[in-house]
Amino acid sequence: MARLLRRGPVALSLFFLSLVRGSEVIVGDAFTFQDTSHCKAAEGELIHRDRNQRVAFHTEGVWKPDDYYKDRVHSNSSVSFARTVFTDSGTYELICDHSQAKFIVIQLKVVAPHYASVSEGDAVKLQCFYDTKASAVESVGWMKHGELVFERNFSSSGVRRGAGHEGRVSMSREASGDGDLSVDVAAAHAEDAGDYFCYVRTKERGENEFVGAVRLTVNGKTLNKTKVNTQSPTQICPEDKSLGSGTIIGLIFGFLTVAILFTLLGWCLTSHT
Repeated sequence: MARLLRRGPVALSLFFLSLVRGSEVIVGDAFTFQDTSHCKAAEGELIHRDRNQRVAFHTEGVWKPDDYYKDRVHSNSSVSFARTVFTDSGTYELICDHSQAKFIVIQLKVVAPHYASVSEGDAVKLQCFYDTKASAVESVGWMKHGELVFERNFSSSGVRRGAGHEGRVSMSREASGDGDLSVDVAAAHAEDAGDYFCYVRTKERGENEFVGAVRLTVNGKTLNKTKVNTQSPTQICPEDKSLGSGTIIGLIFGFLTVAILFTLLGWCLTSHT
């Protein structure tokens, strides 16, 4: 942290020349700073600039957490939050080599999501709200796994849809004063399940600002079907009319009984004669 404070104006001037990356995550989920795995220098630091607090430092070939983050960051080849909290949002500075004064700026946005569930084939609304009166919104869009789902440009009235979402995603309202930036997804597919992030782009910022998220679950639809006999006629056997073992034993016992009776009757007649 001391190094960050000593660099002062130098760090600020390099900030605009450094590589900037952006990431978003739903609060409570794990998150890995992928660039930290490429840091091979003997010294290195990951600093949360907004809080002026060091997250982890690189030494002896591994990243080790600073005291404040020991419950959520463990020694490893990269820096990862086991779970994110809302205050993890902000600007991070990754320094791999202090001698070269090179670093990467990482913008992390932690978003509290809405939860939605839909049966496969049904329609669902992905909700997002933003105060469009507070700033001039040029466009609004949705992303999933870093890929475009839907975007509407309010300056040109143009609409873009990502692959697999053509004709199924629409915005029911313009970005009017009510701030409703929700979109409707028709005929949900199983692969539609996942995390969606809503963003706006304003004239002031000129870049995407993530303002909402939806975690969507798609349930398989159970169809009520009449049970059909799938056996072919040749497979359907007639009723088995063969004699069981119990029947055979009964017949044998009856036959022996009749034979004994006839034998006794013959003996009686012979004795009487």
